[in-house]
Amino acid sequence: MREKIECGVLTLPMFDSWIDRFLGEAQKESDRLKFFKVDILNFAIGDSFNIGGQSFPNPTVINDLAVFFERYDCLIIPVVQESLVWTRIMLSQLQQVPQIPFVVLAHHIQPVAFLDLVGLGVSDFLLDNDNIALAHVRLRNQVYRYNQQRIYSPYNIASSSVQDFSKMQITQGKSIKALSRYAMTKKRKSILAMLTVEQSVQYQDSFREAKMKVVEDFEKRYIAYSLAQSKGNICAAAQFANKNRRAFWELMRKHNIKAEDFKGEDW
Repeated sequence: MREKIECGVLTLPMFDSWIDRFLGEAQKESDRLKFFKVDILNFAIGDSFNIGGQSFPNPTVINDLAVFFERYDCLIIPVVQESLVWTRIMLSQLQQVPQIPFVVLAHHIQPVAFLDLVGLGVSDFLLDNDNIALAHVRLRNQVYRYNQQRIYSPYNIASSSVQDFSKMQITQGKSIKALSRYAMTKKRKSILAMLTVEQSVQYQDSFREAKMKVVEDFEKRYIAYSLAQSKGNICAAAQFANKNRRAFWELMRKHNIKAEDFKGEDW
């Protein structure tokens, strides 16, 4: 596992007041992290986006720079309250699975506000006041995980040499075992389709409207996940979510989620 991690850092002028301070302190505390600022305004193509009175680069920039990002071990995406909606729109433009870990670096934002970014390609989150040693460990683990996925991807297995056949057999066995656990049954597809937010966040939304949609989506998915873990047992699901049973049931009723949908072996 690599000890030194090279990180690309997306930057915008609105980050200047805190990102330079964070990178400077991180560099002083650890020589195992190297940061390279990427000013995306220098690369953005197309019309700019206006969100809440702020101008942002066209969100397709994430695809325009996809190959460029691969020179780094990971990509750090700073996020502040004003850039959260733009970040969400930008990540939704991804046309393929990221080849390196995308890690959000949050400044003055509560984690619940950006949990939905996991479904848009983000692999982990850091806060700008996190311990640097801990941040290094988390980044290193993400880089290692992505490297392992690339080494043992189906494409690489198929293109490996005959001499590596024993490794191929072991890897395929592990992959099949892992995939079977998360196989998409018809019932699971149906439930997840039901939980999809009918009206996604738009950049024209006010901050309040956008936040309400994100919270609603998070509530639905968290309740569904808790019920799936407990196989439809409301008491166990509420305990898993660390919520009062009555409050948990009220959220289920609010989002029209039924415990019966999560019972049975076909989930």
